[in-house]
Amino acid sequence: YYDDYSDLLALWIYSMTKWNALDILKGDSTLELRPNGPTALGLGFNYKGYGIGIAIGLPKSNSSKEKYGSTSRFDVQVNVYGKKLGMDGYVQYYKGYYIQNPEDFMDWDSDIYPQLPDMEVLSIGLSAFYIFNSDKFSYRAAYVRTQVQKKSAGTFTAGIFGQTDMVTTE
Repeated sequence: YYDDYSDLLALWIYSMTKWNALDILKGDSTLELRPNGPTALGLGFNYKGYGIGIAIGLPKSNSSKEKYGSTSRFDVQVNVYGKKLGMDGYVQYYKGYYIQNPEDFMDWDSDIYPQLPDMEVLSIGLSAFYIFNSDKFSYRAAYVRTQVQKKSAGTFTAGIFGQTDMVTTE
């Protein structure tokens, strides 16, 4: 049902935009807090079932920093996909947010968004799952690309997920 090419070296270049958005709900209103999230450019490889990708955020323009504020971040994601078991985990720490929708709460006609430079968000998440039809279905074909699914096959997965978020402001 699938071919395995994990003994070959796979190199990849990618770009991504990740962020840790926060919405605060009260009644019918939602306060939308966002980091000034940069696009990142990365390079990665996979070989013999192991892989790593590292991305560096591209610099923000001065006009973007003035309009949205400055955000510092630490963002790590780990994925392990075996034949029958898989795991995903992440740690995100962001400092510096802006209010994306100030006009919903006050008269706001400025091009510069209200900023919360001391707001910090720490998010930690972990999931683990079991792949029931692992003889015919390759999870790695879709996400790691070291295998190729030759014939269509589906599977049920069962797992557990946990997440915690902590927000602080000064």
